[in-house]
Amino acid sequence: MSNDVYLVCITHALSTEKEEIMGLLLGDIEETFAGRKAVITGVNVLTRSDKRKDRVEISPEQLAAASHEAEKISEQLGRRTRVIGWYHSHPHITVLPSHVDIQTQALYQMLDSGFVGLIFSCFNKDPQNTSGRIQVTAFQSERKSSSSMVIDLDRDMPMNADGALERVEIPLTILPAQVIGPNTLEKIAKLQTILLDEEKTAYIASLQPLPGQSQPHPLVRLHSNSVYQKALCRLLELEALPALSQLQQRQRQNIERIQLLLEEKRQAESNRTKKAKN
Repeated sequence: MSNDVYLVCITHALSTEKEEIMGLLLGDIEETFAGRKAVITGVNVLTRSDKRKDRVEISPEQLAAASHEAEKISEQLGRRTRVIGWYHSHPHITVLPSHVDIQTQALYQMLDSGFVGLIFSCFNKDPQNTSGRIQVTAFQSERKSSSSMVIDLDRDMPMNADGALERVEIPLTILPAQVIGPNTLEKIAKLQTILLDEEKTAYIASLQPLPGQSQPHPLVRLHSNSVYQKALCRLLELEALPALSQLQQRQRQNIERIQLLLEEKRQAESNRTKKAKN
């Protein structure tokens, strides 16, 4: 995974400590002498239709839209890009996947054996120095034994005949990137819009009148407006402004890098001219 993709994922994970967030990972699976390797080069940030503390769901429509976006990126960059994984957050809890996470991962692996899952555990404190701690893990699901795979019709989940699935940790390497890729830069900006849309959806839902009422109660409207304004202030303070500052800092770094490259170019041309005269 490139560090700019990691930047988007961790920014998304830190956007809320009350509910889990989710997204899809773009890239490709490469065959090497050491085995198969998932190379993550992009990310697709997803809008949550239902905010829940301990559960996230990716709809088939979102998966299809991400696949379509990956095809566009493939055409732009000239290399194959597809959906190869998913990520979600664990605010205030362990980085280890739950049994639901493991079962969900197994479902994805039925479609693509190289599919990988990432979990970002955040808003936890290190017990030794009480400082904030962020952990990330990559995993896949695996059957504990060689028993046959069946589908639990009640939960629509794959499992062994004895119901045993377990987590397999996948080594994760974060590689430095000299520039922010076009997909990643777009997602950093789009993340703010997605978070705003989620708050708007929750605000509109809170104003729906109760059965038998034509309009919401004035106190309900007042409370909903206050909650919405607070949410907007929070997004501005903790998301939009830090993201803007981060992009401005990267812009300054790029300008300095361009100036250094131009200076090296001038020196190279000067040396070439001196050699030509000699």
